[in-house]
Amino acid sequence: MTHIKGLLQRCVDEIIQHNPVLKNIFAKIIQEGGQILLVGGVVRDCLLQRNISDLDFEIYHLSLERSEEHTSE
Repeated sequence: MTHIKGLLQRCVDEIIQHNPVLKNIFAKIIQEGGQILLVGGVVRDCLLQRNISDLDFEIYHLSLERSEEHTSE
């Protein structure tokens, strides 16, 4: 289980490193108490160490309005 967590964490770190806009959005969401989960094909691709072609994520613990404000900036 820790191996899978490590793979996913490295993948998230790489995604954030290569996407400064996404890094800023995630930071704002987390600062307001939101939680971000990567979902869908990106999780599979990370685990199989494939190139990532798209990002899907879900936001929890933040209102829809606040989530939309951060993701539309």
